[in-house]
Amino acid sequence: MIKWILASLGILFAGLMVYLIGQLWTLDLEDDELISKNSKTELIDNKSIPVELKEEIVEALSHFPELKNVKIEFRFKDQIEGSFMQAQPKVASLFNTQKLRSYVINIKKHFQSEDTIVHMASLPKSVLVGWIGHELGHILDYHKKDFFSITELGIGYLLSEDYIKATELRADIHAIQHGLSDKITATKEFILNHPKLSEQYKSKIRRLYLSSEGVEEITRK
Repeated sequence: MIKWILASLGILFAGLMVYLIGQLWTLDLEDDELISKNSKTELIDNKSIPVELKEEIVEALSHFPELKNVKIEFRFKDQIEGSFMQAQPKVASLFNTQKLRSYVINIKKHFQSEDTIVHMASLPKSVLVGWIGHELGHILDYHKKDFFSITELGIGYLLSEDYIKATELRADIHAIQHGLSDKITATKEFILNHPKLSEQYKSKIRRLYLSSEGVEEITRK
């Protein structure tokens, strides 16, 4: 009986892994159709960077010297479900060694309310650096994990709000420990005080992400 249970759990876990990888792979393929085609990019130290955000991205990257040789593509994406920025490993690269992995940070080009369109590139520099720094915190977190740990993270993120909170907290802690506490605070205050962002999105930020007070507490440690 015990062997049967263990075998069943193994099959279930394998099935979840296959499902997750399939979903991510599909997402990679769909991304090619959703990327803004009119954005010029530059290549800097294994990074592909949209020229509109070059200054902010380079500043955020300067706080993460351990990511210097890591391949990261920053790109505008027309649609990102429930977010404005999103850091992900490129699925095909997960089968490589850690040294050869590559990542993508998708950035929504603009957000809009009924009567206003706000372009991400027009946001205050400190807000963008903090936002990008948070996403680089995710990449640093991913880069320390092996294939199975990343798969577990993906499954947990899909199934558990507590897992989401823990994952977002780690990203913020990485950014804070890399000297971006004031920028992380600026980003959070911008989101929560912006009149054009939906209350639903603000509620999600309050529920799942570190507060400004939490940033100060971690900074003091």
